[in-house]
Amino acid sequence: MGAEEAAGAEEEAPGDRSRESEGREPVIAVIARYRALEGRADEVAAELAPYADIVRQETGCVTFDINRSLDDDHDFVLYEVYTDQEALDAHRESEHFAAIAMGRIVPMLADRQVTVATRL
Repeated sequence: MGAEEAAGAEEEAPGDRSRESEGREPVIAVIARYRALEGRADEVAAELAPYADIVRQETGCVTFDINRSLDDDHDFVLYEVYTDQEALDAHRESEHFAAIAMGRIVPMLADRQVTVATRL
């Protein structure tokens, strides 16, 4: 490599991922933590599984993962990714969100915490 090439070359430090996000579309991530009411954890799990299959078919849904704690089976973590705010809004306005999530799952929860974030 000549002196001019070396002067113009950019070195990227190992592990530097600052350029990975260049050119990517913004996404909306949702992390929901559910705590099932005592004795209702299996019912919550039974409602979440088919609900997730429906949500994954939504336009703009990139990921919808359901996780159940290994330490306490009453605790669930949902990790959702949507292409943009409009996709998240459409999800929250859907019939299945109202009927299943809010109508059947939420009443079986002792606690529900939801964090909505965007990729840096």
